[in-house]
Amino acid sequence: MILFLSYEGLEQGTNPIIDWLIFKRANVCKVHLGDILNPQGNVTLMPNEGKLMWNGEDVLSDVNVICYRRLYDGIYNRYFEDSESKFKYQVIRELKGEISDVIKFLFDITSNKAWFPPPNVNNVNKLTMLMKARNFGLNVPDTIITNSRSQLVKFLKKHNEAGIITKPINRSGYYIDEDMTYSSYTTTITAKMISDLPEKFPPSLFQSRCRREYEIRAFYLDGDFYSVAGILPEESLVDIKRSFKKATLQWMVYELPAHVKHQIDSFMKNIGLNTGSLDIIKEIDNTYTFIEVNPVGQYGAPSYQGNFRIEEKIADWLIKHDQ
Repeated sequence: MILFLSYEGLEQGTNPIIDWLIFKRANVCKVHLGDILNPQGNVTLMPNEGKLMWNGEDVLSDVNVICYRRLYDGIYNRYFEDSESKFKYQVIRELKGEISDVIKFLFDITSNKAWFPPPNVNNVNKLTMLMKARNFGLNVPDTIITNSRSQLVKFLKKHNEAGIITKPINRSGYYIDEDMTYSSYTTTITAKMISDLPEKFPPSLFQSRCRREYEIRAFYLDGDFYSVAGILPEESLVDIKRSFKKATLQWMVYELPAHVKHQIDSFMKNIGLNTGSLDIIKEIDNTYTFIEVNPVGQYGAPSYQGNFRIEEKIADWLIKHDQ
């Protein structure tokens, strides 16, 4: 059996794969945290026996491969969102800890299964990945984390020709204010912006700006690459996501050079990832610069843009390992 661990609602990466698995008559089951947390649910975890019971049956005994995508998302607040208790937020924090330990235990008792991706590396640290990518010969942006305006001034002078950018170290969610939604994007940092900063500020990430020719989205699947390149005018915004709806943005199928694919393949195998969505920039001097890898990144857009049918290829990988 193929087991999906994902969240209850629409998950862009999960549902299309399940559609292909159903079409190919694979044995597939999906479990989300709501199944475990719901008081009316039929899922029970039995730690002593190492069993996950569904309607009285041990589903793990038949599971050979597990696909993991954003299991934790969108669950904790639901049971307390209307509560007026003064302990509401403390209860939510403690619930997160309770569920986190339950899921870690579920990972432990299924460690002998084939995982896509492996649970111990599904939440990668961007900074660690930059360091490891560099160790495997990949070019990466010059990066600092600082809370000092004076250090930032020096960093800008060092990269005065290309410029510098800032972006979240971890991730940025959405800030919702009635009918408006806000988010953070990669942003160019100017001397004026630095002069407006206080001498000390929260530790923040800054990088040398890549001199972009193409921005490449590469999906990695156990040694295979499916890549598309975004072509933008020179004056376009530094964050390609802000240009997704512009008519000037064009996508084309792109073949990464053999030596770059070899470096990425060695890097991915070393960190234990059999899948991931990679952001790579081809600079105007023909340098390929590694930006980041997301083990559970979305692949629907490059699948469509490149006509790769990535969802079917993932389904085939899961079926192959369901033995």
